[in-house]
Amino acid sequence: MNELSGKEKQRRLRTEKAVLRSVGVMLFALAFFYIIYEVYDVSRQGVVTRTATEQIIEETLDMEVFVIRDETYIEGSPGGVIVPLVGESERVAGNADIAAVFQDAAAAEKYMELKAMKKDLLRYDSLTSQTAYSGLKVGTLEASIKTDVRDFIRCVYKGDTQTAFKNAEDFRDKATTFEIITKGTLDIADKRQALARRISALESSLGKYSMVGTGNSTAGFYMSETDGFENLFKYGDVSKLTPEIVTSLLKSKPSKDKTALGKLVCNYRWYLAAVVDSKQAGDMKKGKVVTINLHDSDVKSITAKVYAKNEDTKGRAAVVFVCGDINSQLLSLRKEKASLVLKSHKGFLINSGEIRVLKGADGKAINGVYTLRGNIISFRKINAIYSGDGFIMSGGTSSGGYVQLYDEIITSGRNLRDGAVVYD
Repeated sequence: MNELSGKEKQRRLRTEKAVLRSVGVMLFALAFFYIIYEVYDVSRQGVVTRTATEQIIEETLDMEVFVIRDETYIEGSPGGVIVPLVGESERVAGNADIAAVFQDAAAAEKYMELKAMKKDLLRYDSLTSQTAYSGLKVGTLEASIKTDVRDFIRCVYKGDTQTAFKNAEDFRDKATTFEIITKGTLDIADKRQALARRISALESSLGKYSMVGTGNSTAGFYMSETDGFENLFKYGDVSKLTPEIVTSLLKSKPSKDKTALGKLVCNYRWYLAAVVDSKQAGDMKKGKVVTINLHDSDVKSITAKVYAKNEDTKGRAAVVFVCGDINSQLLSLRKEKASLVLKSHKGFLINSGEIRVLKGADGKAINGVYTLRGNIISFRKINAIYSGDGFIMSGGTSSGGYVQLYDEIITSGRNLRDGAVVYD
């Protein structure tokens, strides 16, 4: 019995080993096929990504603004053809001549031709003066020429023809100077003499003409166009503007002064007045720096300060902003659709469909996104600083596993999880 019992034990032991080997093979096969499946499944995830870039979202208050400047008309009724002597929005001295008046168009054309020829004569004199470019380095001049070309292209693209013409003239003069430096003196004496004779002949045939001045001892910026709003409200009384007055100014439709030859803007400081709800104006203290977006102007936004605020009994407030920037676009503003920037948020825009929710170690929900780093899927947390319709803005932070600049945020894919591998 003992011998049979021993054989039985050996048989059972062999059977158990065979079973264990079979189970091991099966487990190995299952593990192998699971890995193959995982690789295959992940490779079929169809992951689509986008790059995280910083964006700015503004909370704004829409309003209509009325612009008030220190403006005075340039009066006159010359009864002839007017030729401006200064450019639009150009700064002029007090009592300066701003236009010439001629009896007919032919005389005006002669004057314009004469003016251009005198300018060319001055250019010739400058080019023939060796002191104008003695010691000038060729490399420096080449760099300056390239800058003029870039500035010209930029101004043409922006529609700033006045500056574009100036850049073109600078390029022409510097190109001529470059030729003189590299090839020797340029002989333009004959051209200069011929030009001087033409100028003399044209001056003798021009006839009489009159000049029109600013009529103001104060310097200012010349504008050829008037709109009739110049004298609707006294410049020095802007701090007294009420909601009723501002509303009236915005609704007004005055007639232009037909006798005016233009106007002079005599102060850098100009004002924008608007009517807003008193509750919305609560934070607008005098001296506060604000950003105002202009909806219909080439100047997209300006920086201004709160100058005055006057409330009425109807829950309205007249807010006056002051600005010190000056250019031709700003000088043409009057009634404008605008928006006051109340708050500005800078961060990464996360669409609602990209947000994933995981449980943290403490069991609390964590909002974040899946990102692709190389071929590894990683979970990044969201530092929510602002939310809107269909999105959350995540603020930039350099630590803590939050969304970072240039992260490849996964917008769509199957079976996404932290640490998964995506194969090409």
